[in-house]
Amino acid sequence: MQYDFIIVGAGSAGCVMAESLSRGGHHTVLLVEAGKSDASLFVHMPRGVGRVMSDPDNLWVYQPHKADAAPDETERWVRGRMLGGSSSINGMVYNRGQKEDWDALEEAGCHGWGWSSMLPWFRSIEGQQWGEGAEHGTDGPLHISRVDHPGGFQRAVIDAGVAMGLNAVEDLNQPHGDGVIGVVPQTIRRGRRWSAAQAFLKRAQGRANLTVLTGATVERIIFDGDQAVGIEIRGATPSRIRARREVILCAGALESPRLLQMSGIGPADILKDAGVAIVHESPNVGRNIIEHRCLTMRWRTTPAWSTNNHYRGMRLAMSAARWAITNGGPLAAPYADVAAFVRVAPQAVRPDAIIFAMPYSIERNSMPIATEQNPGLSINGYGLRPESRGYLAITGPRPDDPLTIEPNFMATPEDRAIAVGLVHFIRRMVATNPLAAGIGEETFPGSGFADDGSILEAWHRFGHTGYHLVGSCRMGSDKDSVVDENLRVRGVTGLRVMDCSIFPTMISGNTNGPVIAASARAAALVSRSWSNEDGLDVGGLDNAAEIALPF
Repeated sequence: MQYDFIIVGAGSAGCVMAESLSRGGHHTVLLVEAGKSDASLFVHMPRGVGRVMSDPDNLWVYQPHKADAAPDETERWVRGRMLGGSSSINGMVYNRGQKEDWDALEEAGCHGWGWSSMLPWFRSIEGQQWGEGAEHGTDGPLHISRVDHPGGFQRAVIDAGVAMGLNAVEDLNQPHGDGVIGVVPQTIRRGRRWSAAQAFLKRAQGRANLTVLTGATVERIIFDGDQAVGIEIRGATPSRIRARREVILCAGALESPRLLQMSGIGPADILKDAGVAIVHESPNVGRNIIEHRCLTMRWRTTPAWSTNNHYRGMRLAMSAARWAITNGGPLAAPYADVAAFVRVAPQAVRPDAIIFAMPYSIERNSMPIATEQNPGLSINGYGLRPESRGYLAITGPRPDDPLTIEPNFMATPEDRAIAVGLVHFIRRMVATNPLAAGIGEETFPGSGFADDGSILEAWHRFGHTGYHLVGSCRMGSDKDSVVDENLRVRGVTGLRVMDCSIFPTMISGNTNGPVIAASARAAALVSRSWSNEDGLDVGGLDNAAEIALPF
């Protein structure tokens, strides 16, 4: 069995790549996903994420080393393991990142990935449902909505932010200046989660030249010398599938470097210790990992501002019935209502942290996830561009061998200062009217964590991942990068990577929007590579006026 292109992973990147490369019928494409379909009702219910995140059948589950803890102390990370990948379990926040993030890629040698090159790709994917202007797309597959009529809690948060000097804006994806606050853009369509599987893969699944294989775990990439020629799938018949042209890894920033290492591409010492024969020594596979470290704070509040009771007991049953009939009500609500990009460090020239405000509070360590019985609200946040770098490494040659993950959170003074300063900022905001008028006791982490040292302790003890890992298959023009600017894995042929692992630095905020836009551009890069043989013309990629936009 063989295909022109084999795409490993049906997450955000894989869905976009499969749709784009199969369009027109010129190529045969196989999309391989270890998980199952996204048919679960809870996947499509925006507030069903708590149930989905508690179901191991839908998840990749990892146990990285816990920040500033004993060597054997771990925490729980998850990623989506189904069609749509993590876009089927995420918080549905749509963020582009800041212009400076993309221009930094260009300046670092990732030519063609600067803001002026990426803006047309963002516009091509976007189906934004409010506002007008050349900065956003309105006809793209990715539906982007927002709450049109903010309630009392949302208005109080925004007004408190304005009182602290933030600018209230209609569009949080416009330039952030000294700091902005507004209603969160979200990938929700008519009360349902709009994942990459819904936005991109669904429109392509009837094509005769696209095959989607679920429940298939790739064990390794098959090489003929230094040429990637296919994949080996665990327990499948046939177990080996050949790629006539390319294998494209879209398995995510944890699984793509794992698969490279299991296939013999990575640091020599790690491969040797894991019992894997070296195909190409690439010392930075699994290095340079960057992740957001979050802290969620909770307060008691007035019942009018909290939705906790909508997710408990009979009220939950009523909310579920309402959503099933109308796609509306509390279960159609986004993860967060209001967000703010803020400057914490005195020397910051642009916002360096983000906060999210939510009209509910979660019981700590509840599984399945449940809201508190008493009225509560939450505000969480993180530093946007961490300087700390970690690593990951395989411990054996098989996918079920444990993966060593050392995030190395808050390893620099700058990261620690932003973490501490952000808590102080949030507490000042909560003490500012009109928000202060409806706020009671801080229930977590609480008044016992008041000075800088104890605040930092709270980040280490109670912080959690932002689910935005990048950098593990770093893109660059230098010989030590894992992939080049065209996403080709250095040292071999016929193999590319396209997912969050390629970003050499962190995007400011949530990464789902950036990886979808980057994947649209990546698909055009792949198509252009084969256009002469196919007699195709996909247009130029470096001149926005010449781009043949895909959607």
